[in-house]
Amino acid sequence: VLHDLDLTRMTQGRDTRMAAVVPWSELQNIDLGGARAPLLSEVLTFAAQRGFAVNVEMKRDLLPEGRWQWRERLALVRAVAELVRGRERVCVSSFDPFMLLASGRLLPTIPRCMLFHEGQARYLPWDMSALGGFDGFNAEHTMISRYSVAFAHARSAVVNAWTVDTAEEVARLDACGTDGVITDRPDWFAA
Repeated sequence: VLHDLDLTRMTQGRDTRMAAVVPWSELQNIDLGGARAPLLSEVLTFAAQRGFAVNVEMKRDLLPEGRWQWRERLALVRAVAELVRGRERVCVSSFDPFMLLASGRLLPTIPRCMLFHEGQARYLPWDMSALGGFDGFNAEHTMISRYSVAFAHARSAVVNAWTVDTAEEVARLDACGTDGVITDRPDWFAA
């Protein structure tokens, strides 16, 4: 489980390889700032033991352009489905609506959240993602307004904002009716 596509940031530039091409036997031993990359199964167990909810983001762009095709994406969807099937307090999300549609076929009871960012505004993501029958919208915080939240709630969908790291933005999103936030500062947010 890694957010970044490569190891550069987490190793302070000592290793710049794409994470997806590093074998697990090697990846598990790479120092990532005093930590190591956990397996999704480990994260799910850790979260379940503490009653935490988990948003599993399925990445669509793990390899350089042209090498990460539909076959690999579907394999990722299947692998995630095997691990999250039957679990509670788990949702899956992705910028790739096709990966979410496939996960819906494999995991009909697990909520699916469409991810999108401000750069996708010209594609009308709020409208397009409603067509997919998704359970939620994980939107870049700058795209959230009272109108967009009302639009989602009218479709019984939740709205989560990312990445929210200031008290002012939390207050604005709360006033809009946002259901949840994704933050880089969980210690600050919890306090």
